[in-house]
This record gives sequence, structure tokens and C-alpha cells, in this order.
Amino acid sequence: MIQRGFGWDNDHLFAFFLSGKLWDRETEYSANPLGEPLAARPFSPPPKSAAGAELRDLGLTKGKRFAYLFDFGDELLHEVEVVDVRAIGEDDKDLPKIVARVGEKIE
Repeated sequence: MIQRGFGWDNDHLFAFFLSGKLWDRETEYSANPLGEPLAARPFSPPPKSAAGAELRDLGLTKGKRFAYLFDFGDELLHEVEVVDVRAIGEDDKDLPKIVARVGEKIE
């Protein structure tokens, strides 16, 4: 949804850091554009797969903030905040969705 919100193609490595700290291997979920997990770096465990993760399994709670990094070269960094957690209902066909944007769109 973040990539779609900015009009980007899925053409770069990306990662979520649930601790909010960049490069925190303990809370990293990452993948390449094909959805494949990234390889382990020396002296650290391999990151968890972003493509294989399901939101319901991440322990996200209302108010939780975490980091999303798109394009490891340009380091397009985003702070994501969970604004609500609830069971999906009939009217929730378009979830997840962007509820606010800050800054200018970069193309």
C-alpha cells in the first residue's frame, strides 16, 4: 500500500523494522521485488520474510509505530503508525489503506 500510495513500482529491496530502528535485525521483515527474503549478512541472523508475514501475526497494536524502508540505495524511509486493529468486516474490502500523507510525492 505504501508503494502504491507513492506511485512507485515494486522494483527495489524493502524492509519493515518493527522496533522503529533501521537495520535492527531482530525485528526486520524484508524482501526483494519478487517477494524473496534477503540473504543473511555476516554475523547476524537472516531477516524474516516480509512476503511470508501476515499482519495478524506481528503483534501490532493501536498506536504502534515502526519503520518502512524502500530502496536501500536512496533510503526512502517512512514511519508507519497503526491507527486501528479490528476484525475485518463486510465493508473492509479496501484494507489496508493509507489514512494520511506527509510531504511531497517523489517520482
